[in-house]
Formats: sequence, C-alpha cells, structure tokens
Amino acid sequence: MVKPELPKPTNRALFKAVFWDRWVGVVTLLWAIYGVLDWLDGKVIPALWPEYKSTWDRFYFLPGLTWHTWVVGTLIIVAVVALHGAFKFAQGYRKRYEELTKDKLVFEIDVPNTSVRLEQQGSKQAGLVIRIWLDVRLRFENLVEHPTTVKRFDLELYRGAERIFTWLSIARYSCDGIPIRKEEIEGMTVQGSRVTPWYSILMALTVAEKLIAQASDIDVNDYLKLTMHVGGYQMPFQARLHPHWTAALEEGGTSQIVVTGAKSMEKDFRRFD
Repeated sequence: MVKPELPKPTNRALFKAVFWDRWVGVVTLLWAIYGVLDWLDGKVIPALWPEYKSTWDRFYFLPGLTWHTWVVGTLIIVAVVALHGAFKFAQGYRKRYEELTKDKLVFEIDVPNTSVRLEQQGSKQAGLVIRIWLDVRLRFENLVEHPTTVKRFDLELYRGAERIFTWLSIARYSCDGIPIRKEEIEGMTVQGSRVTPWYSILMALTVAEKLIAQASDIDVNDYLKLTMHVGGYQMPFQARLHPHWTAALEEGGTSQIVVTGAKSMEKDFRRFD
C-alpha cells in the first residue's frame, strides 16, 4: 500500500474548494432568481405588459433594489461564500493532517521486566557523577496496514515541564537475552497490523545539571520521557516513566514504575511463565 500524503494544493483546486459546493450553488441560485424577479418587476412587466402590473403587484412582495445594492449584496455574498469555502477546506486539510500524523506505530512496556537504577559515583571533593540506568523491555505494534519504520530512541529527564540536561548513551540492544546490533531496532521496519517480539534496551543518562548536586535530589517531581521517532508523518511516540526514586538508589534498581502515555503490561500473578 502506498503511504498517503498531503498533496500540494493547486490554484484550480483551491478555487474549486472555496467557491464550488452545494451551499454556494444554492445561494447563487436564490440570488439569481431574486435578480430575475426584480428585473421583471422593474423593467419588463411595466414596459411590455403594463395591464398586468396591478395583478403582479398583488402577489409580488419583494422590494426592488438599486444597482448599488445589487453590487454590495453580490460582494457580501462572495465574501461569505469565500470564508465558508476556506473554512471547509482548512477543516478537510486538518483532518487529513491529523490522519497522517496520528499514532500508527506504538510500543508497550513490560513493567515487571523493566528497571530503573540510580547511581552516584565519586565524591563531593572530586566531583559526583550521577547516572540513571533504564533497562526497558518493550515490543512494537503497528496499528495500520502498511509498514512503518522505527527511526531512533531518545531518553530525557524532566522536572515538571522543564527538561534537565543529561548525556545519553545506549549501552545495549537485545532480544530474548541475545545482544543485537543497533540497526536491528533503529531502522527496523514493522509490517502492517503486526506485534513484534519483546526487545530490551539498556540506556544510561548522565546528569549534567547544577540543580541536582547529588542523586537524592531526584525526587517524585522528576520523571523519564522515553521517545520513539518513527518514519513517515507520525509524531514522535512518547511514554513517561515515574520510578520510585528512593528504591532506584538500591542495588539492582527498582521495577516500581508508573507508566503513562503508552500501554504497559503489569505482572500477572496467576501465570508461572
């Protein structure tokens, strides 16, 4: 299937979209009928059939208009028609844009097998290195029929609406515990209407922000934003991870994570696999 695109609107297409629809036809027809009746009332009947003028006036009640009024009325109608057509064209274009940019390729996070570890190395005298490790297990789902491509992943640390400056490194990609190359995920094509196997990504953020002097300064107001950039017109797909930061300071980190913005799979205590 060919990926749909937004075509470049031509002048002819714009003119047709703005001035050519049923509503325009109805308004134009009514205005034309009024014009013909006014012409008959003011010019034709008094000149050609004056004996029928009294009968005509018994049934015709529309006011006669001067040519100035006709010109102003026509200009008003053209302006209203243009605004109406432009609004409809913009609405249609927006719907097509929303259809192109909506989420097509998404991911689901396996929370029980995902962990966040917060570590602090060095000393205050020599300088502290604060690092956040995210070992996330996820799988991809293509919601549409045509193939979609994973471009790259990004991980950021946020405090409220403000991004905290960090350095990102991706240490490992793996599938079923077997390391795989970066290109096997970043650049992977997911076929239409398909759910992939589970993949694991080990990512590290090194905090380089003065307002975080030590690891314990990261608290409940801070969260991780995991972003997947996708091919085509889709906007980046994002998930927010809210770890239990106190538990993340412990050796091995924590799987106590609340995920928002993406599907997440919680632990099923009834299953043994």
